[in-house]
Amino acid sequence: MSKAVKLKNNLYLDTRGAVHNRTILKTYLDNEKIRVDGKQDKLYDSGWKNITFPNKQYYDDYGSSDFNYCRARRIGNVVYLKGLVNVKSPRNNVDEVVCQLPSGFAPRKRWYVPAAGSTAEYNNGGHDTILTIRPDGTIHSHNSYCTGWLSLDCIIYFIDE
Repeated sequence: MSKAVKLKNNLYLDTRGAVHNRTILKTYLDNEKIRVDGKQDKLYDSGWKNITFPNKQYYDDYGSSDFNYCRARRIGNVVYLKGLVNVKSPRNNVDEVVCQLPSGFAPRKRWYVPAAGSTAEYNNGGHDTILTIRPDGTIHSHNSYCTGWLSLDCIIYFIDE
């Protein structure tokens, strides 16, 4: 772990010359890859955590086998999503909460990402779903005709960018 120099007014100078307050400095020191004697300190790894579904009347975890469960994993400041969302009834051009990320997984800004869906979307003249990952930790769907399932596989975003 690297050392920081305390400045005036509870500010700290890190090894790269950036100035941080105490909270940001802790995150920086916990998450940055810092080389010490040619080795890297281990990054924080949350392991896979379950994603919850506050709108169960419309969305739920597909959950038929281990690879389908909706989960999130944080390694450093990078979050990885996986799993299938069960879309229980047709959703057309709605802006609503699909799921809720675990605590500590929310980004600082909104991220817009495409999500693959079942063929039922295309059979009804639909198109890919756009998901918004919001700073409150919710994931919303946008601009789609969707029924069947949505995939969270391969969605990756940064928490503090």
